[in-house]
This record gives sequence, C-alpha cells and structure tokens, in this order.
Amino acid sequence: MAKKLSPTRVVRKRSHKPVPPRPSTTSDSSPELPSFASPHRSAADSFFALSELVLFHLLEACALSTVIALSHTSSYFRSLVKALFRSRITSVLEHFLGHINTSTFFALLQDTDSAIGGSTVARVLAPPVTESWMPTNLNMYVPKGGVQKWEEFMELVAYSRAEKQPGVDRRYAYATTSHTVFESGYSGLQITISESVDDCTISPAVASSTTLTMSVITGSTIVAMYPSLISQRRAHNAWDSPTVAHCIQLQNRGFKHGSSTTMWTRKCGWNCPVLWRRVQSLRGVGLFCWGGPDNVFPDNGSEGIPFTDASMQWRLGDVCMNGKCPWSSKKWA
Repeated sequence: MAKKLSPTRVVRKRSHKPVPPRPSTTSDSSPELPSFASPHRSAADSFFALSELVLFHLLEACALSTVIALSHTSSYFRSLVKALFRSRITSVLEHFLGHINTSTFFALLQDTDSAIGGSTVARVLAPPVTESWMPTNLNMYVPKGGVQKWEEFMELVAYSRAEKQPGVDRRYAYATTSHTVFESGYSGLQITISESVDDCTISPAVASSTTLTMSVITGSTIVAMYPSLISQRRAHNAWDSPTVAHCIQLQNRGFKHGSSTTMWTRKCGWNCPVLWRRVQSLRGVGLFCWGGPDNVFPDNGSEGIPFTDASMQWRLGDVCMNGKCPWSSKKWA
C-alpha cells in the first residue's frame, strides 16, 4: 500500500545546475601538467621523475645511513650514491693536489695498497651541515716499506719534507713505524704519511684517538669502522683520549664528542667500548664500493680491501657505563 503524502508537503523536483564544459587538453593554448604532477602517478613515480640534479642535492642533505639505505634500493640510486662519494672524495683531494694530479694519486693509492684516513674521511662521510670546512692535513696510511714511492710522488706535486717531523709516540708504536710530514710551499697544506708496522694499513687507523678518524678510503672502497656513530655525527674516545685542541676542533666542525657511554639512551651494539672487534671478519663494519675515480671497480664486496685477511683485533676501552647495554659495567657492579 502506497504511503500517503502530507497535504502540507510539496514535492519539488531537483534542479540540475549546468556543468561548464572542461577545457580541451588537446588545445595548443592550454599548458600540460608536468609528468611528476599527474594525479594518476604514485609517489614513487613522482620521486623518480625528479631530475638527477635535484636528487643529487637531496642526497647531499641526507645522513650517511639514509644515503647507504637508498643505494640498496635500485641500481639507479646506487649509481647516484657512488657519484656522490666520488664527487666528495675528488673535491677534497683537489683541495690538496689540484685537478691535474688526482688521477696519478688514485693510481698510486691502488698500486701500493694504501689508504686515506683522518679528518678527510670524516669530511666525505659526514659533510658539514652549516659552515663548510676543509681538512688542512691529508692523512695517509701505507704498508711497511711503502713510504719511498710516496716521497717520489710528493716531489712531483711540489710537496717537500717539513722541517719538524713528528716522532711516533710509544702509545702508538704497536701500530705505526713512522710519521712523515710533507708541506706545500704554496698553500701551506700538509700531507702526513703514517707507515704501518706490517702490510695491514688499517693498523694505524684503529690506533686513532676517536672513532671518527678510524675509517679509511682505499682506491675502490670506503671502510667505516663505526658507521652508525658517523651517521649521528658522534666521535667517541678510544684508549688514548684526544687533545683539548682536537676536541674543540671537532665541535667547531659540527661533531659531538664524548668520552663515556653514560648518556646513551639505546643499546651500544657494535659501538660498545668493551666489545672486541676483528678486522678479519669485518662484522659491524660499514663497506661501500665507490668504484674509484673512473668508476671502473665493480661492487665486489671485500675483494678491493687490502686488509681483510689481517689477524688483529681492537676495542675502545674496558668500561661501558650504558645501563641499557648487555656488556655494561653497571650490571656487574
């Protein structure tokens, strides 16, 4: 039975307003939307549609952990990250040697199984956030008996032996045989060559005073001993504490320096001072094949590292004061 309408109710028909016609997309006068602004594209497609220059600047602003994570997403991003590190390494070396001598430097670096260390690696892995800075001393680690070839190269690039040569402190005698400083008569920049006690160039690196300068760069690979600390722009003390001037310099360059794990809010993991680390297995060590200046070296894991077969171990100290760490000294007090 049909429902009766109220006598006071008036049924009104809906009025349909005319819809203006959409402009034709085939007209020459109407501009087309860029491809990355299309509503039918996903966020990932829009991201990949950005120019390489824009992506390169985005990577420049990312932390080390983010850059490495992106390099594992695709071959495209890996090529961008490798280009980013090549650009950073080359710019620092051109600061010391000029553009014309960098190719000879990299060839000698590969032939002698040597490595770059010190603040140069920190400049590459953790570039300045605000004020730009460049290292004034290029640290080199060479195997035992490899100083002479580098002396010949220094003569070619107008670097002469400095008048004052530093000796080897007895605290570092177990890792380093000699330090040789070369100085440029034009720029005043210095290059310090540290000779290892054996064929392993990582020995002088792990004898550094902070974790920030324990990383090295070979002719094909970047080796970061404490990658998570570098990503956080932190420098933790080793057995031999840095000087006060070094600590001030770290702070001026935007790094956080610490001598204890008391204020750490997470588990130490591979960064625990009391944890023994080994070079041979490279567990907890960050590796990235930057490919060399001409990108001729493939991503071959640890084959491009001249010290993976070295039998040595190290640790930062014998006390950990992080209450959340399983190796914390507080739990055994």
